[in-house]
Amino acid sequence: MNKAAQMFHQILDETPESLKTEIDLSFAVADRIDALLKRKGMTQKELARLTHTSEAAVCKWLSGTHNFTFSTIGKISAALGAPIIIVPASTYGEVAETTPTMVAEDAAEYRK
Repeated sequence: MNKAAQMFHQILDETPESLKTEIDLSFAVADRIDALLKRKGMTQKELARLTHTSEAAVCKWLSGTHNFTFSTIGKISAALGAPIIIVPASTYGEVAETTPTMVAEDAAEYRK
């Protein structure tokens, strides 16, 4: 293994699991938005207009590094007519089982 690969693996090993999960979720949300745009044949400009924001903001959303609020997720979901994040229903006192990759798996279908 070369030195760059060794350094990469060392950094990855030292990265907290919570940060790895945050990054995975951030990219999964971006992938989901991108997949829905493609499915609907929409442009980033159209999404910006429908969410009353700038094209630069939409570009940032799709970069995978944006820290979304629920308000923004709601606006995007409404504009695209589909959920961005799906939270499994649960009954009082029970927690529905899920994995953090549910959104990523759905978005992966459209990357093919």
